[in-house]
Amino acid sequence: MIIMIVCSFLERGIPHNVPDIHRGGTFNWDTTVQGFILGGFFWGYLVSQIPAGWLATRFGGKRVFGWSILSKYYLFGTVFPAMHALFGHWSPPLERSKLTALTYSGMASFLWFVLWMFFVSDSPAEHKRISRKEKEYIIASLVDSAHKKNRKVLRINVYE
Repeated sequence: MIIMIVCSFLERGIPHNVPDIHRGGTFNWDTTVQGFILGGFFWGYLVSQIPAGWLATRFGGKRVFGWSILSKYYLFGTVFPAMHALFGHWSPPLERSKLTALTYSGMASFLWFVLWMFFVSDSPAEHKRISRKEKEYIIASLVDSAHKKNRKVLRINVYE
C-alpha cells in the first residue's frame, strides 16, 4: 500500500501524453477522480492502522473488534442496502417486514455484539470455557511468539 501511495505522488509530476479514456461503467469518472477516490481509501486505511493497533494493544483485540463491528453497523451507509438485497433473495415476502424492522432496530448487530463479548476472550489464559488441556497446549506453543509487556527498546545514539 505504501508503494501505491508513493507512486501516486510521483505520478503527479509526470506529464501524461495518454488520453483520458473512459471505459464506461456505473460512474463516468475520469482518472483524476478515480485517483482521488482510491487515494482517499488508501490514506484512510493507512491512517487508521496506527490508532487501531494502539487501541487493540491497550484495551484488547476482543473489545476493539467487537466495538468496531457494532459501530460500523451504524456508521456505514452500505449496511441497509445490502440487507435489503439479501432479504429480497432470501426471505419470503410475508417475513420481510419483520426482518427489516429487526435490521433497522439494530438487534442483529447488538445480538452479535453481546455474543461476541460473552464468548470471545483476548487470550487463552483469560478464556473461561476452554479446557485446561487445550489452554496449556496453546499457551505452550506460543511461548516464543507471545506478546511480552515492558519490552526493552534498543536505543542507539546516532549523534555521537
